Parts: sequence; C-alpha cells; structure tokens
Amino acid sequence: MAVGHGEALTALTVAMEIEPTDRAHFNTTMHDHFGEIFPREDVSAAEVMQSINTVMSRDERLSRYVS
Repeated sequence: MAVGHGEALTALTVAMEIEPTDRAHFNTTMHDHFGEIFPREDVSAAEVMQSINTVMSRDERLSRYVS
C-alpha cells in the first residue's frame, strides 16, 4: 500500500467491492493516509481495517462503501 497502487491495493479494492470507477480515488486516499492506517510497525490487521474504514467514512466518495 505504500506506493498507492499494485497487486495489494487491487486485491483490497476487489475484496471491499470498490467499484472500478472509484478505485483510483481509493488508491490515492489510502496512499495519502498511509501514516494513519499504519501508525506503527506492529499494527494488527484488525487495526488496519478499522483505520481504513475510518478514513473511508470521512471521504465523501468512499463513505458509501463503509457500513
């Protein structure tokens, strides 16, 4: 996720059912908030997902993907 594109982000967008038209925006948003999503080296997967959901919930375009 550090560079904002690639196989990891593609897999994440598919798993989260992000529509193709929103994927570039999702990738940019995740890249821009990398430090918030991964605040330390030992962050757990659950913490990462919670942070991703938090970032998405604050984004007008991505908030619809978060329940």
